[in-house]
Amino acid sequence: MRILIVGETYYPGTNGQAVFTIHLAEGLAQAGHQVMALVPADHFASSTEEINGVLVHKSPAVQLGLLHPGTYMTVTPGLFIREV
Repeated sequence: MRILIVGETYYPGTNGQAVFTIHLAEGLAQAGHQVMALVPADHFASSTEEINGVLVHKSPAVQLGLLHPGTYMTVTPGLFIREV
């Protein structure tokens, strides 16, 4: 089965959502599924890497600044999704 997981955080995040999403994605990949995760990058450039059997696409993003340090928001999600 091909599975797409979209979230606001992923590896190397250590918050609850990141940990849950990483465990879910890696568990599904280990079970033989093709898993892809779409998440914001921690900089304004896209990248793709495979982490423990999960293809992780990171979209260009900007930091939300003093309001939420360490939180990033994708700038043009529609363009990035079409690209992927």
